Amino acid sequence: MEPGTYLGSLQAMYGGKLNNEQQTPFIALEFEVSHIAVNGEWQDLPAPRTRTVKWFVTEKAEPYTMEKLLTMGFNGNMDSPQFDSWNQDQAILTCEINENDYEDWDVDLRTGGGQGETWEPDTKKKFEASFKSYAETRGKKINQPAPKAAPKPQGDTDSPVTDDEIPGAENDVSDSEIPF
Repeated sequence: MEPGTYLGSLQAMYGGKLNNEQQTPFIALEFEVSHIAVNGEWQDLPAPRTRTVKWFVTEKAEPYTMEKLLTMGFNGNMDSPQFDSWNQDQAILTCEINENDYEDWDVDLRTGGGQGETWEPDTKKKFEASFKSYAETRGKKINQPAPKAAPKPQGDTDSPVTDDEIPGAENDVSDSEIPF
């Protein structure tokens, strides 16, 4: 894609590491890019394309990555990422072409808006703890992780439920007694 400003929707967020000697860790935000800005107007791309923003989590780069995530209102939960101050469905993205003729993608936070291996669970938990600690040092309280899904019902879920299976159903009330 050509250099420019794009509109996309966040599809996934994960931690990974490059397949290099240092196994450089990164945070990846994967977007479905659907529009390009042309003369101040959004124009549809011929077909949506998937592009990935990578922010490195090395000793030198981690403060910049943490600040970006904090600005976005990241909840600190890699399993269920949420953002309370950034619209992940209408993310403004920038694309530049680097000296090696590769696309470099980033999130434009001024407007609000070869993958390698994934992290081991311990690495992910360490990052989440580090992010929470960083947020606290900046005076920010982040959202609690999203609750886990309710357990699926056991047994036959296709049969209708009878009144004797519902607690309190023995207090039968006629339709005329219901106030609404």
